[in-house]
Amino acid sequence: MKRPFVYIFFSLLSGIMIAYFSNFRLKTPIAIYMLIAIVAMLLAMKKHEKFFIIALFIILGGMLYNFSVNEESITSYVNLNNPIEVLIINDGIQKGSFKTYMEYETIVKITNERSLIRVYNSSSSLFEVGDIIRLYKYKVNPIDSSNEVIGSFYNIYKSRGIKNIIDVNMDNIYRVGAKTFGFRYFGNSLRRYVEYYFDQSFSNREGSLLKSIIFGNRGYMPPEMIAHFSKSGTAHIIAVSGLHIGLLIVFLDRILKLIKIRKTYIKIITVFILLLYSYAVNFPVSIVRASLMYYLYIAAFFLERKYDAINTMMLIAVILLILNPHIIFSVSFQLSFCATFGILVLYPLIYSRLEGFVHKSICGLLAVTLSAQIATLPILVFHFNYLSIISIVANLLIVPVIGALISITLISIILSLLPINIAIFLNFLINLLLKYILKIAEISSESLFSGITIEFIQLYHVIIYYVVIVLIYMLVKSRKQFGIYTWRINNEL
Repeated sequence: MKRPFVYIFFSLLSGIMIAYFSNFRLKTPIAIYMLIAIVAMLLAMKKHEKFFIIALFIILGGMLYNFSVNEESITSYVNLNNPIEVLIINDGIQKGSFKTYMEYETIVKITNERSLIRVYNSSSSLFEVGDIIRLYKYKVNPIDSSNEVIGSFYNIYKSRGIKNIIDVNMDNIYRVGAKTFGFRYFGNSLRRYVEYYFDQSFSNREGSLLKSIIFGNRGYMPPEMIAHFSKSGTAHIIAVSGLHIGLLIVFLDRILKLIKIRKTYIKIITVFILLLYSYAVNFPVSIVRASLMYYLYIAAFFLERKYDAINTMMLIAVILLILNPHIIFSVSFQLSFCATFGILVLYPLIYSRLEGFVHKSICGLLAVTLSAQIATLPILVFHFNYLSIISIVANLLIVPVIGALISITLISIILSLLPINIAIFLNFLINLLLKYILKIAEISSESLFSGITIEFIQLYHVIIYYVVIVLIYMLVKSRKQFGIYTWRINNEL
C-alpha cells in the first residue's frame, strides 16, 4: 500500500467525526470484540487489506473519541479537602471581564494531567515556569461538555489536552520550590534572556513584533497591531510554524558547517536545539508537527531509509489524533497540517503552471503562497469569517524578508553573549526590517480591497470546497499524465 498513513489518517478522522456528529457511543467490550474480529479477518484476507485497515481505524477513531469524552478527571483521584501540588508550565495571563484572575497552565503532579489554574486576588504574575506550587482550598471544574462553566470552550480546552480548570484564591497557594533542571527550565531561561535582550535593544513597537515572530506569541503585541496582520493575511508570521523550524534548521546547518563540524554531529545538535526551542514556545501544534517531521527525517538518514514527507506528516497526524482525538478541533492543527499538505501536494503542480508566466525569482515563493492559501482558505473563513484578498501580495512582500530577519536576529542573539557589544550594528538592520514589515502590514490591512467579511459559512461549505479542489487536482493531474503519455508515444513513433 503506497503511503499507508494517508489512508489511516483519513480513516481515523472519519471515525472521530462520526462519533462526534452522531453522538454514537461504542460499548467498550463490543468495540474490543469488533477489533479482534477485524484483525483476524485482516490476517486471513490479505488481498483486501486496504478495506479492513480502513474499517479498523474508523472503529478505533470512534473508540478513542468515546474514551476521551468519558475519561475521568482529577476529581476521581483527589480528595478536594487535601492539598495538591502542580508544576507551572507557562507564563501567567491576566484574564476575566475585569482582569480578575491570573491563569496558568499546569501539570498536576499526582495524576500527571494538564489543568488550568485560575488564581484570584492576584494583581500580577507571581509564578514562573518551573515553579511548583501547593493548592489548599480550591474548586475543580472538569472539562465536560455538560458543564455549563465550560460551555462552548469544551473542544478548545480538550484540543489543548486540558482536563480541568481549578479555581483557587492567592491566599491558599504556597510556593514549594522550582524545577531547575531539564529542557523546560533551560527553554524558559533562554526565552527570558531573549525577551530581556529585545527589550533593551528595540523600542516597544518593534520589540513586541520581534518577540512575537521569534516565539509565536501574539500576547506581546497590542490589539491594533494584531489586527493589521490578521486583515493583511500575514498573521502566520507571528505564529511559530514550519517556516520558523525550517529557517532555524538552515541557519544551524550553515553556522555549524562554518566551524567544521561533521554532518552527523550537526544533525544531532540541531535535534537538541529544536527540542529546546519547542520548550521555549510551549509546544504549539505547528512546532510539534515540523519538529517531528525533521526528527523522522534524521531517523531515516541514520537508518538509511527513504523519506516520504507526505507519509511522514500523516504518521505524525495519526499519532497526535491517537494521543488526543480532540486535537482535530484545534485551529492550529487544522491550519498547520492543511498548509503543509497543500504545499507538498499542490506546489509542484502550481509551480509548473507559473514557470512560463512568472519570473523565476518569485515563481517558487508565489507557488508556495498559493498552495498554502488554497489549502487553508475555507478554514480561515470558517473560524474567522474573514477572507483576505490582499494576502498574496502582502505575503510576497513580507515572507522573503522574514528569512533574513530571523537569521540576522539569531546571529545578534549569539553575539550578545560576547563581552563586546558588536551586535548593535546588526540591530540597526533588524530595526529597519521590522519597520518595513509593520508598514507593509499596516498599508495592506487598511487598503480598500484588503478583504471581505463573510458572515455565514457552514461546515458543509468547507467540505464541498475541498471536494471540488480534490476533483480539480485529479483532473489537472490526469491531463498532465495523459499529455506526457501522448508525448512519449509520438516520440516513439
